[in-house]
Amino acid sequence: MLPSVVFILWQLWKNHNLVSFQNQSLSFQQVFAVAAHHQEDFLSAQKERPLIHNMRLQKQHWSPPPIGMIKLNFNAAVQNPSKTCTTSVIARDHLGNLKGWHNTSFPGISNPLVAESLACRNAIQLSASYDFRKVIIEGDSQIVINKCLETSCPQEILDIIRDILSIKSTLKEVNFNFIRGICNGLA
Repeated sequence: MLPSVVFILWQLWKNHNLVSFQNQSLSFQQVFAVAAHHQEDFLSAQKERPLIHNMRLQKQHWSPPPIGMIKLNFNAAVQNPSKTCTTSVIARDHLGNLKGWHNTSFPGISNPLVAESLACRNAIQLSASYDFRKVIIEGDSQIVINKCLETSCPQEILDIIRDILSIKSTLKEVNFNFIRGICNGLA
C-alpha cells in the first residue's frame, strides 16, 4: 500500500504545475483534500481488482538509507517549448518518513544535463539547510552522479558540480548513488 505522502507530493507537484503554467493555485487544505481523495480512489481500485506485479519491476524499488542517514532523491524535467526546467528533491529517513522536500523552476534552462545537475545541487543544499549531516544523494542521471565522484567535468555543469562538492565538504558523510528512473519516481 502506498503511503499518504506519495499522494500529497503528487498533488503538490500538480499544484506547482498549476501555478507555473496556468497562474492558478490551490490552498494547502485543498491540496491535502484532493490527495486524500486520490488515495481513497486508489485503495478502492485495489480492492476491486488485485494488482498484477511484473517480476522485473518488483526487484526495482526505492530502498531506505541505513539508520542515522537521510536519503535525498532528486530529479529534473525540461519543458523545451518554454525552455524551463523544474527540479524536485525529496528527503526520507530509514523508515521512509518525509524529512523535507524542495521544488524549483529555472527559466531559460533546456539542457537536461544542466537540469539534473541543478536538481543534485538542490538536494545537497537541502541537506545543508536542514543540517542533515549524513546523507545519500540519489538520482537517475548517471553522468551527474559520476561527475560528483570525479575531478573532471563537462564545462556546461562545472560550476554546478563545484557548488555541490563545496557543500559536500561541510557535511559529515555524503554518498552519491545512481538509481534507475523507475526507482526515482517520487522525486
